[in-house]
Amino acid sequence: MSAINDAIRAVNYGIDVVVEYLKGNAVAIGGLLVVVYVYKNYVSKNQAMGQGYTLSSSSQQASSSSTRGIAFMSTSSAADEDASRAEKMRLVRLRQQEIATERVKQAALLRIRMEAAERKRKNDINGRKKKKSGDAVGGSSSSAASGYNPMQPGSSGTGGYRAQRRTVRRG
Repeated sequence: MSAINDAIRAVNYGIDVVVEYLKGNAVAIGGLLVVVYVYKNYVSKNQAMGQGYTLSSSSQQASSSSTRGIAFMSTSSAADEDASRAEKMRLVRLRQQEIATERVKQAALLRIRMEAAERKRKNDINGRKKKKSGDAVGGSSSSAASGYNPMQPGSSGTGGYRAQRRTVRRG
């Protein structure tokens, strides 16, 4: 039983030493934590954004050659891997955007060609039609019975349609 009490006493003494150290250096430790937090969340992100984005493929070659040159100086850490993964994802999204932009341009050109072909087709059809007298507004017809006049039902030249008289059956 005394061995257990001695072990617990040693653990308590160790905890007391740590608490006293933290009390004596609390301001310095708090300041260090604030500096690390600010650097991790603001400074490193702003430096990465400050480099800017380029659309040429030469930036990919430059970034791969620059990482090979400094690989022996830095140690691999989770932050570096996250940054490289983020950079790879940015490059993938950039490439996808370029592909989408190219497709939009091709679709616009195709639409313009199709509209021009449709206009040409309609103009050709309209040009082949023979103009009849009286078709245009203000045109004159050669005979009074040649044109259709809805106010004169018998003048259509088809003999006209006359509805039958309705009869009511009685009986």
